Amino acid sequence: MPKYYKTAELKSELSDIRILYYEILMLNKIPITSTDDFVENNMRIESFLLHARNITEFLKGGGHLKCSGFQNCNGKKISPVKVISKDVIEKINEYLSHISTRRKTRKITWDLHSLRKKVNQEFNHFLNKISPKYFPSKERLNISDFDNLIKN
Repeated sequence: MPKYYKTAELKSELSDIRILYYEILMLNKIPITSTDDFVENNMRIESFLLHARNITEFLKGGGHLKCSGFQNCNGKKISPVKVISKDVIEKINEYLSHISTRRKTRKITWDLHSLRKKVNQEFNHFLNKISPKYFPSKERLNISDFDNLIKN
């Protein structure tokens, strides 16, 4: 089992693989089924969407940590991929980023289970391309740790 770090620890102390593991862990362990509790539902949805967006941005080459920062088995940079449509990304960004009266009444119109499946599929393609030189990470993470999260 990988070591879990306290929030206060600096990113520089973590490998990029560990940061990706955290994102995949959160994407796959956050329950996205509804409960009777309004606050809990919102926490689940917002957390899930945040991690789905982070992984999508990573795979499409945005942000500080990019898939193109990793090499494949031939020593070439891994090419970015489009995971979900621009329309869905805009909906996620609007849902997460803006305070509005519509937000509290707005219903999620996309299928979160399908979104999770699509993000996992594309991340799995990334894992199939990545050079084995990145594993095990300094935290002793292996590809199988990711596989276990994605498949469960």
